[in-house]
Amino acid sequence: MRKSGSILVVWLGVSILAFLDSDRKVAAEGPVGGPEYIRKIAENEKKNRLLEMSYMFEVTHQKLTLGRNAEVKDNETRTYEITPLEDSYYRKLIKKDGKPLPEKESRYEEKKLEESLKRQTNLSISERNKLEKKKMERRRKEEQFWNEVIKAFDFTEVSGETVEGRSARVFKAIPRAQYVPEDSDFELLKKIKGKIWVDSADDQVSRADVEFIEDVRFGGGFLAKINQGGTFTVLQKKVHDEVWFPSHSEVVVNGRLLLFKGFNLKILSDFGNYRKFETSVNFVPASE
Repeated sequence: MRKSGSILVVWLGVSILAFLDSDRKVAAEGPVGGPEYIRKIAENEKKNRLLEMSYMFEVTHQKLTLGRNAEVKDNETRTYEITPLEDSYYRKLIKKDGKPLPEKESRYEEKKLEESLKRQTNLSISERNKLEKKKMERRRKEEQFWNEVIKAFDFTEVSGETVEGRSARVFKAIPRAQYVPEDSDFELLKKIKGKIWVDSADDQVSRADVEFIEDVRFGGGFLAKINQGGTFTVLQKKVHDEVWFPSHSEVVVNGRLLLFKGFNLKILSDFGNYRKFETSVNFVPASE
């Protein structure tokens, strides 16, 4: 499988850091004296997430399978080149365990990418309209996510620290007991808490730590369950002096797949080689 959803949504909640007041908890409608700051952080994060949809980049995932005592039982590394599509991303495998793919496998991966891009370039007008609707729905979901976040958490500034040599303000994010998501897609927000570092100079999120405070079930628990206590950390850096994108993440989780198969994993991911991606769309005569 090569397609995936928004990278930032996969990281669970980097977005929870967007709605911060300078000295106190944030009320759902924004505290007196703080709304401009809240909006600024929110707009910065929206810009990052939406621009990310038009960037190519590379990501290396190191998956460590852990034993009962957190000992490493298996270790595999995969490197992918991520290409944005109109309604998702395409992951092209380029390395296994740090080694480039054999020529035959590399050609196969390149062919699959070309086929995916071709399907979105030579379109009839009706096909293009359908694809545009999917694209707009994807962006709408991203923005709705931010709207849910501001209702889901209380933020409190707790300290000041440095992240990779840059000054940052540190906030904790605690879920509100009374929060009711408007969409089941955002139920996850009720089950995490976090700590967020905001770059003092750029008002951008430079780090976020997230912890699962309840078990999380997918497909009613039939497809998968992630146990309480799992953690997720993500770091962001400035890219091309215009946006902040992920540079590193760490996930530590355990649970079950399909009710029976247990897992205990640590996944380390390094992101880089960000560059803008451009493509053209060609229309073909409608045959309908």
